[in-house]
Amino acid sequence: MPLLARMVPSPLSVDIRRGAVEGLAALLRDQRISSRGQVAVVVGPGQGEQIIAVVRPAFQNAAVYPVEGGTVEAAIELADSLRAGSYDAVVGIGGGRTLDVAKYAASLTGLPMVAVATSLAHDGIASPVASLDHDGHKGSHGVNVPIAVVVDLDKIPPFTDSKKVNAAIKDYAKMLLADSMVTNFYQKIGTMGMADLQNALGGLPVRNFSAGRLADVAAGEKFKMGGDHISQLNVSRGGEHTHACMPGCVIQCSNVYVDASGKEVVSPVEYETLGLLGTNCGLSDPDDLAQMNFLANDLGVDTIELGATLARRLAGILSAMLRDGTTYAPGVVSRRAAEAAVPV
Repeated sequence: MPLLARMVPSPLSVDIRRGAVEGLAALLRDQRISSRGQVAVVVGPGQGEQIIAVVRPAFQNAAVYPVEGGTVEAAIELADSLRAGSYDAVVGIGGGRTLDVAKYAASLTGLPMVAVATSLAHDGIASPVASLDHDGHKGSHGVNVPIAVVVDLDKIPPFTDSKKVNAAIKDYAKMLLADSMVTNFYQKIGTMGMADLQNALGGLPVRNFSAGRLADVAAGEKFKMGGDHISQLNVSRGGEHTHACMPGCVIQCSNVYVDASGKEVVSPVEYETLGLLGTNCGLSDPDDLAQMNFLANDLGVDTIELGATLARRLAGILSAMLRDGTTYAPGVVSRRAAEAAVPV
């Protein structure tokens, strides 16, 4: 397996502490991002303006570009400004929209980008995606991951009344645990139960979206790729089907899927994986899906994107074999699709 096929992009430097912004110039210098501070600083409203006032003395060679909205047009306009100057890097200071504009513009101009976050209510701090508005719709655009991430805990807005916030969280948790949908569906079956509903409605992705139903349950066919079947199977083997995916999780709709011998295979098997990597690729056995889920985790690739890619490749290979008059078996097609889509 080539090394690049097992790599997940991430920032080279992550600085999370109180007073982190005061060390921003040193970070740029020490990490060889910009030794002279020749950077373009993209600033959002609110906290971003306050932070640039703090670091401005250390950035005498920097140019400041205010950004108001999170649109494709704003990012392209910023990219044009960056091309007109001479910069070592882009420093984005602000919330999610500001950072996404800065990431997109930096990617368009081939410049490294440093994210200075003023809000932690999003994953745009270090994700390879920029969510930007265009023509009234929000779209996701692939971008380069920030080369460095800075979070100054002194600059993150605190709760006005932390005791009230904690009390509200506890009350909400009690409401969830009193909801029959949580206790009888999500805790006992999990998100995979949505596969049973979508199969019945005809909205399940099946064989590269060529069908919406894997099994006609009304006609007596057995649907094994839904929560009703998988939950019973997993529990009978000793698997855990009411599981918290992280500490503090209240709903606990996750699971630990085990094989016929009771050995853990993967955690968890979820609806999104079941649909895109499972039925969308023509799988009808949850054990096969669990193995595919394990391989995706081991490779460090997203199960949804992998499933969509493999299903498209499967459909192409199958069409070619049918055109050539080749006799095929499902295992042969699956193997050829995997070999073509995943570097080995």
